[in-house]
Amino acid sequence: MSISMVEDFSPMVAQEVTRMQNHIGKLDSSKRKEKTSELVVHPVGTDSPGSRDRAKSSGSADYEKLPQLSPSTRIRLALEKLQGFEKVEEQFQHWGIKFHNAIALQPSNPRFGIEPGVTVLMGAPKGGALEVTFSHAVRQVWARVTSSRHTVMSAFDENGRLLATDEIKVNKPSDSIGSVLPNAELTVTAKNISKITFYTFDAQLIVDHLKVEF
Repeated sequence: MSISMVEDFSPMVAQEVTRMQNHIGKLDSSKRKEKTSELVVHPVGTDSPGSRDRAKSSGSADYEKLPQLSPSTRIRLALEKLQGFEKVEEQFQHWGIKFHNAIALQPSNPRFGIEPGVTVLMGAPKGGALEVTFSHAVRQVWARVTSSRHTVMSAFDENGRLLATDEIKVNKPSDSIGSVLPNAELTVTAKNISKITFYTFDAQLIVDHLKVEF
């Protein structure tokens, strides 16, 4: 091939490279747009029962209406802002999330494997069970769960139909003194999740690192 022919092809090659770079740039941009954002949601009404009522009636925020969300918005519930031994029910209701049979505490027993000062949720007063309901359907929920026995996380729709489950399988109950209890991050994924439950038979369970994706 002559030098003149190479020179003739050079502008064509440069144009093709530019076109491919632009195309790749568009793909990268679309991927960035699909990236899930994560928000930290703080509880309301943790100082006194009356403060939650004030949050409901405050003109600065609509207590019942879910904030404006972008696609794939993920939130982490700031459990660390809850008070020790506080009964947890409507503290996250401003995001349409309500708890049943849950208290906040900072475990002192090293068997739970929780770092000092970390706030978790425990199923109480009924041991071994905890429930979360959503006034606006969600599509994915994560939680780190700790228990000495086989524990199941289940997701249901608004009609009570089972959608998905995840579990900690414990072949032998961890009842020996000094042993750290089994824990794992459990995840349920489905369309139109309206309720999740955590259940373990004849044992206590704790939940932390709770995240929700709408």
